[in-house]
Amino acid sequence: KVTSPASLKSRRDGMFYFRSMTRKKASVAHSLTFLGSAVAAMAYYCMWSGLGVEYKTTDITPRVIFWSRHAEQLLTVPIVLGTVCILSRAESSVIVALVGEGILFALSSAVGAATVAPLKYMWWFASATFAVLIVINLTQRIQEGSQEIQKNLVYLSIAAISIYTVLWLLGSEGTAALGLSQEVAIFTVVDLVSKAGFGLYFLLSYDEVMGEFDDNQESQQYV
Repeated sequence: KVTSPASLKSRRDGMFYFRSMTRKKASVAHSLTFLGSAVAAMAYYCMWSGLGVEYKTTDITPRVIFWSRHAEQLLTVPIVLGTVCILSRAESSVIVALVGEGILFALSSAVGAATVAPLKYMWWFASATFAVLIVINLTQRIQEGSQEIQKNLVYLSIAAISIYTVLWLLGSEGTAALGLSQEVAIFTVVDLVSKAGFGLYFLLSYDEVMGEFDDNQESQQYV
């Protein structure tokens, strides 16, 4: 019996929800992690069941487009970036910039998938430009004296954004240099690592990374 990615993500969501509910004090980071995982699980179940999958015949060669994946990225990329901002205690202006860039990154990829060559490559270029801006902002989140956990999560996010950009170009939305099975397999692994791995690593290390910050926030409420 083969376990589908949707089944694995559903089990992961249950674990994240359980950890959130068993904490004495809820946090925004736990809520974001659960929501991002839930969206990803629903999107993968849609793709597994054939919903949101289109056989695109208007391009130079027929392509398979996974609209559920684009919808998932439109929601989960800003959620992951928002979680990184919480981790790095970013200012409001930085949070707005990163989340906005994440939305435009995913939106450009989706619009590019809906158009045909050569116009679609302009949308890929726009998406790649926002990816570069995201990488620059994420790199600035790594400050001198930052904890190793924070650095690892930032590097993981940078790697995921970079791989998404390259996969669009090489996958069915772009040049179709990769086979469909190869593209789906790579996307699945990257999603599991960048969302399941990210969330699990963050939640298990939350008290170590954010414990002192939470204590200071709580104490300020009584000043």
